[in-house]
Amino acid sequence: MVKRNLKEIFERSRKVLPLGWSMSETFRDVNLVLGQVVEFPKPKEASVRVIKNAFDRNLHMYFRKRQDFHAALQNNKCKIGDVVLIRQLPERITLDITHTVEKVVYPLGEVVDPITGKAVAAGKYLQHQEEIRLLSLAESPPVTSADRDASGKVK
Repeated sequence: MVKRNLKEIFERSRKVLPLGWSMSETFRDVNLVLGQVVEFPKPKEASVRVIKNAFDRNLHMYFRKRQDFHAALQNNKCKIGDVVLIRQLPERITLDITHTVEKVVYPLGEVVDPITGKAVAAGKYLQHQEEIRLLSLAESPPVTSADRDASGKVK
């Protein structure tokens, strides 16, 4: 009787757990995808890497799966490393191109505070860093030859 109950519980749990996903099932029926530009194989074409989590039924864990899509560029100025939004095309342009780049969501290297809209570098506003640099240059007097010792170092 105990073995029978365990068997029933096991059969019920198999029905509840999702099936093991393959890459095609992970990226199926996805119209808009967020990814990172990896390379430009041809002019007006970008290779975009998309990362999704796929469930492994045997280990009951999610693992990162990546897939590269070729997307057509439409007057979008994007660089390698930019995070872009791509949309699936109704039909392929070429054998490789299946998506088109909608917009650049996060340009690489141009970090902007979403609340204030000011440029940020290393956790500080660039405008403040420039003001501090100018103030420090104005406060420090220039070094003259009288300020140096015999070896040429500043006293």
